[in-house]
Amino acid sequence: MTVRSRVALAASALVLAASLTACGDGGGNKASDAPATASKDEFCTAYNSLFDAFKDNTSAPSDSETVKAIKDWAAKMKETGTPEDIPDDARRGFEAIIDTVAKIKDDATQDEIKALTGALNSSDQKDTEAFGTWATDLCPLPLPSSPSSP
Repeated sequence: MTVRSRVALAASALVLAASLTACGDGGGNKASDAPATASKDEFCTAYNSLFDAFKDNTSAPSDSETVKAIKDWAAKMKETGTPEDIPDDARRGFEAIIDTVAKIKDDATQDEIKALTGALNSSDQKDTEAFGTWATDLCPLPLPSSPSSP
């Protein structure tokens, strides 16, 4: 699997995570409690950790690997929080994603997770898209280095 394919696979998992805002209402310990004081570097390290989880895969991840990676990513994101200058709509998208990912069952299949995306309301969709756009612009992935030639 090429680096580009691995990044595309990780990006798909991230988009999938961003699409999960359709799930129910949450209980205590919500993402709104996440710090809003992260540095850009702290935030980007947490944000890109999902890509890091898949970068060495040579084949598509299993359902359990995908669920674990998304949940680990969301936990890192919640612990790290966001920079204080995040736009309001992007912060709402961040919170919706993190709260929803916390509700995914450990034995969920990728198809079950994808099925949740059909119930997004327009407000959630706009907020999660705002978060994805903002975070991707803030935290571009480094280009892979190619081996040097003699």
